[in-house]
Amino acid sequence: MPTDRIRERVREKYQGKKIIILGFGREGRSTYAFLRKHLPEQTFHIMDRDPEQAAASLPPGEGHAVVVPAGDYLVFPEDADYIFKTPGIPGKLLDSHGAKGERTSQMDEFLRLLGEKVVGVTGTKGKSTTATLLHKTLQAYGFRTELAGNIGRPVLDLVEEAGSVDWFVAEMSSHQLEETRHSPAMAILLNVFEEHLDHYRSYGHYVGAKLNIARFQKEQDCLVYGCDSRTLKEHLEPLQPSLAGRMLAFGRRENNSLDADGVFLEKDGSIRLRLGGGERELFGEAPPSPLPGIHSLLNSLAVLAILQAMGLEDPEPFRKTLERFEGLEHRLELVGEYGGIRFYNDSISTIPQATLCAVEAIPGVETVLLGGMDRGVDYGVLEAFILERADLKWICLPETGHAIADRLLKLHPQAGDRIRKVGDLGEGVALAYGWTTAGKACLLSPAAASYNTFKDFTERGNFFKAKVRELGSKEPDSSGKEGSD
Repeated sequence: MPTDRIRERVREKYQGKKIIILGFGREGRSTYAFLRKHLPEQTFHIMDRDPEQAAASLPPGEGHAVVVPAGDYLVFPEDADYIFKTPGIPGKLLDSHGAKGERTSQMDEFLRLLGEKVVGVTGTKGKSTTATLLHKTLQAYGFRTELAGNIGRPVLDLVEEAGSVDWFVAEMSSHQLEETRHSPAMAILLNVFEEHLDHYRSYGHYVGAKLNIARFQKEQDCLVYGCDSRTLKEHLEPLQPSLAGRMLAFGRRENNSLDADGVFLEKDGSIRLRLGGGERELFGEAPPSPLPGIHSLLNSLAVLAILQAMGLEDPEPFRKTLERFEGLEHRLELVGEYGGIRFYNDSISTIPQATLCAVEAIPGVETVLLGGMDRGVDYGVLEAFILERADLKWICLPETGHAIADRLLKLHPQAGDRIRKVGDLGEGVALAYGWTTAGKACLLSPAAASYNTFKDFTERGNFFKAKVRELGSKEPDSSGKEGSD
């Protein structure tokens, strides 16, 4: 879309309207800059928990912005026309404060303007890696792409570059999708599991936010979904008749219960495409990949399915890209070998299912560091796994790790020789060095958010790596040399 047309559409909708920008962090500032560029004389109202910091973040001499005082935070004026909500602020909070005005978001405005050039990727787990793999794969096919959204730059920062981009690959969190009323032309929905239950009124509302990635698609659009996710299919099946776009599935063939076309892993290890009544083999066996675990292979099939939806039938550029793809930091990342122990950083793991996948993906795991902020997630499946896997040792961190340990040891005191509580992650790493056998692996995969101790999963993962290296520099490796990466 030409720049003049973008400016025209922004002005048509927002000129002369009372607009509140709710939350003035990175994305809120980006939204403000975008609106200010197209509506230079309009006054915008900024509502943030820290109004002093918000005011300090405004450009010098800015005279057309009203920063709402701290005492009026979440006091919404009756005459508000639009509220641009930052993803981190729960929609239920606006409900409870009687917010007036139409809710929207940076992501919704981006999709309204440029949705026909967007491939959106969401899911409880795997979206960052899948989005990055897709971005690199499309480049291998000769497309000009930009990585955006939850993993890249704020999406409205990219609008001016639309003329030089063929596809925006946007990682979309449930929070970013919560207020969207537009969907991308191409969408990937990998899976859904319990997460962010502190943000939504219910698990159903969380899944509903995820489904917004396809809810507003047009007839020419396409959704690619993971058929291995039973919960996703349960929510998708009743919605299917109302979806205008076509649907493709990816995953294990035996789990294609909605009988969709798509890309499937067969029981013999081959990968086949079913499309329009016909079938063909894409790979006789899974292409080599540095990404560990069957879940990584299955998520890569989503990329293959999107390529087929785009009419890119030759799978060879995909194979070459996958072969060279190194994965992302804090996602089953090998920190190094110290004292003969391989340490892996999976700090991105915030739900039980991610930890289960990580344990199965990493060869020779003996110790697992587990635990973080309690957000009301059900840990029953993980607790059953801990009891089942008597070969594993569990180092349990506050809050959820302690709660899991207390529940299990109360009922199964004999498991105390392989379940231990520690006060913090540093203490946990120290215990791992003394508790893990040389030749085995130690895995940080917390199955919980980090906010009880760290700013985010990145800070947690970086702390873990630094502590491993700090203590490892004092430990000889299996050959008697100092540990190294």
